[in-house]
Amino acid sequence: MKSKDMLLIVGFIACCLMLAGCAGNYSALNKNWGYSYETARYDQIMNLDAGKDTAPVTGLDGQIAYKSYTLYRNGFTKASSSAGSDTTLSMSGAGK
Repeated sequence: MKSKDMLLIVGFIACCLMLAGCAGNYSALNKNWGYSYETARYDQIMNLDAGKDTAPVTGLDGQIAYKSYTLYRNGFTKASSSAGSDTTLSMSGAGK
């Protein structure tokens, strides 16, 4: 009978320890969860009223803007066409 009581006490203590481990789930990480994401998103927003202003953009000459725009667009077509011709796949000796 004594060993049965001792086993019951040890089992009760083990259950209490397991439940105590689940009770304290608070940490500094949980407190600031998602804060870095929100901070990064907020820092990337330059002008919150950008969509409300419908005035034309000033400060850049139209011809220069058009030329830089076309150079930018043409840069992608040249890069994609040259990337296809320079790409080779060599499989020599792969199965040996």
